[in-house]
Amino acid sequence: MQKKSLGVGIFLAATFFGVLALMAMPIWNGANFVKYADDTFNSLSKGSVYFIPEIRKKAEKYSDRYIDVKIKLENEYIAKKVGLLYSRAGA
Repeated sequence: MQKKSLGVGIFLAATFFGVLALMAMPIWNGANFVKYADDTFNSLSKGSVYFIPEIRKKAEKYSDRYIDVKIKLENEYIAKKVGLLYSRAGA
């Protein structure tokens, strides 16, 4: 057995378990790392969807305008499905 490889392996294993232990401790604003990371992700992801009410207000000024669009689709079946989709969406 090679002593150098064994020493490196033991060092890396100890480092891994040390970091794992730190992640389990409540040192990130009173929460462990998993809770902290989850809260941070939730705050970022929820912030990205709160722009919708603002965009709706901006889009209201265009609600009385109409556009004429022709879409070439592959076949009649798909055309009916697309037509149903747009009619249900209010287009």
